[in-house]
Amino acid sequence: MTVPRLKWIAVLLVAATVYFLVAEVDSLSCDRGRGTCTVTHRKIYRSASQSFRIADMTGAELAELPSTGSEDANEGRGLRVVVLTREGPIPLMNHATGIGVAEMEEQAAAIRGFAADPSAQSLAVEHTNPLIALTVATFAFVVAGAVALAS
Repeated sequence: MTVPRLKWIAVLLVAATVYFLVAEVDSLSCDRGRGTCTVTHRKIYRSASQSFRIADMTGAELAELPSTGSEDANEGRGLRVVVLTREGPIPLMNHATGIGVAEMEEQAAAIRGFAADPSAQSLAVEHTNPLIALTVATFAFVVAGAVALAS
């Protein structure tokens, strides 16, 4: 195999690795029979879950990420779906984005509807970030490609 071909294979591996490190699937599942909801954040290398009682759920909203203290760093932070409970808000997403706001509004409305309707037996909401992951991976591909061409 030639050196240029090996360089481009390395570039593709870098981009694919970045994609899988950034890609995330966030989900909320509720079951009134069990009386619980579970928020799960899954990446290819880890999964984290948090459960709470349906009786504690009061609704959902779109919210910005918490402030980092620097006013400049907080501009344009984006939005994420947050499940509101009596114990405090629980983010459906670990990240925030300005992409897909209409979809996030629909998800928040579905959660609010479930919380308000005791006859609804279950709820499943899922949020993925393929566009964000693809954008970051494309950037990594361009940078790695430029490095490969320069060497």
